[in-house]
Amino acid sequence: MKRNLLSSAIIVAIMALGLTGCDDKKAETETPPPANSQPAAPAPEAPVAKAEAKPETPAQPVVDEQAVFDEKMDVYIKCYNKLQIPVQRSLARYVDWLKDFKQGPTGEERTVYGIYGISESNLAECEKGVKSAVALTPALQPIDGVAVSYIDAAVALGNTINEMDKYYTQENYKDDAFAKGKTLHQTFLKNLEAFEPVAESYHAAIQEINDKRQLAELKNIEEREGKIFHYYSLAVMISAKQINNLISQEKFDVDAAMKKVSELETLVAQAKEADKGGMNFSFINSAGQYQLEAKKYVRRIRDKVPY
Repeated sequence: MKRNLLSSAIIVAIMALGLTGCDDKKAETETPPPANSQPAAPAPEAPVAKAEAKPETPAQPVVDEQAVFDEKMDVYIKCYNKLQIPVQRSLARYVDWLKDFKQGPTGEERTVYGIYGISESNLAECEKGVKSAVALTPALQPIDGVAVSYIDAAVALGNTINEMDKYYTQENYKDDAFAKGKTLHQTFLKNLEAFEPVAESYHAAIQEINDKRQLAELKNIEEREGKIFHYYSLAVMISAKQINNLISQEKFDVDAAMKKVSELETLVAQAKEADKGGMNFSFINSAGQYQLEAKKYVRRIRDKVPY
């Protein structure tokens, strides 16, 4: 059984960490003039024909790639959080009163809860925002390649959910013996089937890019500020995320997992030491609790102790 110990709040916090751009400016260089700055005089026997003046090519603006990547990721992550969690909430609500999810409503249900709607403004804003972000250059792969598919699938599913929400809120099933409810259910299943795999790919792409961004930022923090609390707080989140990804697998190397848990324990202690004023007690306490729960879980797997 997969075990996800890392809370969704921590995952969102990790994903939302931005990567600040480098402040260093590259020195501009100019082409030096030739040694002899005087032009050679043309030979009198062969006058030089005047060349037609060519229009100057306008200078191309310098693109700050990191700023573009940060802008893209900000949109991608915010829209994932705005849509993914509500979709899961809606699905849970709908499943709660159906006897057979695949079959859908039969008209014989004693209680009909309906389904939670999805914010129409979030759907519209994210559809526009994601597609605008994809159009920005340079491209950011692998996320650009799946972002449009994700938002198209999310909007299609969201629109169907909202139509279902209106149907059940108005209790129209009492007027048509669930006829439209049954039709909407089939559309919902089709949209959900299309949405789930692309949502998984989209999330994986976000994680892949964010992992690289965070490791780069950790190095930047160390170079700019040294190993202060800012450094250790990010190091703790990176470590916790790595552990969570490892122990969430069906099978994993318990020795490797225990080593990572021990490393996290050390990082938490270092973060606590660096937090001189004790202003970050809540973060340190949560990290320590996660580390302890992870250690207990790995021990149970190692010792084959069932839950």
